Amino acid sequence: MNFTKGILESRKQTYRHLKTLLRPIPLHTPTDIELAPGNVIRVTLFDANHCTGAVMFLIEGQGKAVLYTGDIRSEQWWVDMLVRHPCLVPYAQGIKRLDNIYLDTTFASSSGPFKTFPPKADGIAELLRKVSQYPPDTIFYFHAWTFGYEEVWATLSNFLQTRIHLDRYRYRLYRSLGESQAPDINDVAPLIGYQLGSAHSPGCLTNEDTGVRLHSCERGTHCHVFDNGR
Repeated sequence: MNFTKGILESRKQTYRHLKTLLRPIPLHTPTDIELAPGNVIRVTLFDANHCTGAVMFLIEGQGKAVLYTGDIRSEQWWVDMLVRHPCLVPYAQGIKRLDNIYLDTTFASSSGPFKTFPPKADGIAELLRKVSQYPPDTIFYFHAWTFGYEEVWATLSNFLQTRIHLDRYRYRLYRSLGESQAPDINDVAPLIGYQLGSAHSPGCLTNEDTGVRLHSCERGTHCHVFDNGR
């Protein structure tokens, strides 16, 4: 495995062959897609409150309607926002009916440790209380290989007043979000920065491993903190 070169499980991951097939569509905007002459469906994407770019799909066509959630984090504020969305109000108020819902049920258990989930804000607040107990020059390592920790990164960066070092491979993944022309990815600006007039305002992520107090890089990617055994 070589994260910096994008090689996982001894296989080089490339998806360039899909660039002629895939097209981004905007969030919260009904989009008609012609599958074949005379066969048109309407697809609307909704933020799934999960990792960067995660969406739900409302698919309507030929008098039918299906909601496919994928992975979601169903907090109360998010549900309240959905039920008042212009595209979902008819379904939430019983004026129209969904024929099927394909629902993420990973943690839909009435017992066990997943019976109750605290809100994400409570979990992040507990993390901030923990890190605030350390001396101001402490260097932290936050292991977060999978997507979905973007809010944690942004909050820690703001709280500790430091940028976050990612290894080159992961940093390139997030940089690609800003270069892909994918519409309405809300997390891009705080993560990788944005253009403000003639100047570039940096985001909380960086691939420079010096002068930062927070690292979320993979071991073996030539980070000086790990190379020095800290």
